[in-house]
Amino acid sequence: MSVEIMERTSARFRPSNIETGRRLRALRLSRRCSQEVLAESVGVSYQQLQKWETGQNAMSVERLKAVCSVFGVAFSYFVSELSEGEQRFVSVGQVRNVKLLEAFAAIRDASDRALVVSLAQALAEKSTKCAN
Repeated sequence: MSVEIMERTSARFRPSNIETGRRLRALRLSRRCSQEVLAESVGVSYQQLQKWETGQNAMSVERLKAVCSVFGVAFSYFVSELSEGEQRFVSVGQVRNVKLLEAFAAIRDASDRALVVSLAQALAEKSTKCAN
């Protein structure tokens, strides 16, 4: 394998690309935004977005700024160092999801669980695609 090919290969799946991709995916999912909608919003294919989310490709600064603009988050959301506690959960949204699931699992009454599901669905319908 030539040095050039090795350098290109080693650039893929770098920890920083993987972490940025994890944060991107967590943010996108927390905003109930599809890959197709986000990709169109920032001017790339959904396949490219998938590569960013898996860490296979690095995002350019311009595309990262575009994603920040779509979601209304600071650039630092993607580039800041994670504290030790945050390393377990890449985003605050994931922590909230876990807390929500734990609370839901603790509800014993089936009709109460159905009410919670109905409420969550109604609130989700109010949200727009890729909303802040």
